[in-house]
This record gives sequence, structure tokens and C-alpha cells, in this order.
Amino acid sequence: MPEHKEAFCLMWYGCKCGHRERVWNSRDGVTPFGCGCPSCGATMFHVEWQRDEPAPDHKLFTGQRFWRDGTPEEAETIMRRRIERSKGIQCDPSPELAAKLIQSARTGDSDEFRKGWPMLDVHRQT
Repeated sequence: MPEHKEAFCLMWYGCKCGHRERVWNSRDGVTPFGCGCPSCGATMFHVEWQRDEPAPDHKLFTGQRFWRDGTPEEAETIMRRRIERSKGIQCDPSPELAAKLIQSARTGDSDEFRKGWPMLDVHRQT
């Protein structure tokens, strides 16, 4: 029995620009309320929760977006990108702090990147 209500569900996400799409949660994990809209770049939100449809055997179609578990490598890449963007501004971390942040992201010791953190992906034709 899945632990989370949205486990393995097809869920509708919608944007104020009118873009809507069904995103599959390929995991037994919580999904973010929002993600980037591919049409306008704004934030698209999980809508019409009552229409979430359990689909544990769903077959992704080419181009369909889906939630999957993020990897330690992706967590490290995200953290390195954030650190790089913070250089030269007031919150620029010291090299020691930057190393700790990267290590914490990679090992899952941070709340954000704990084991099973959600990553939005696009199914490519195989």
C-alpha cells in the first residue's frame, strides 16, 4: 500500500497562461505544488486534485513530464549552481560553507535533498 496519496498518480498541472498537462508521479513520494510552465515560463500549479488518478502501471508517452526521485549527482549540480549564482552578492558563502552545502546536498543530509526528493523529468523516446 502506498504511503502517499499522490503515489503513482496522473495529476493535472495548470498555468494562468492556459497551459495544462497531466504529469505522472512515478514514485511513492510527495510532489511539489508547482513547476515551471513550458509555455510561458511562469509557475504551473497542481490543480483539480479530485481528478488525481492512480496509475501505477502508466506507460509514459514521448514528451510527457513525470516526477521521479532525484539523484545525488543532480542535488550536487543544483547546489553548485546556486553557490555560483550567489558569488559577489551579500550571501556569498565561504569556501568552507560551500563545501558543506555541496556535501549535505549530495549525501541527502539536507531536508531539501533527502532520499526520494522529487525531480521533474521529460520522457524521451527510447
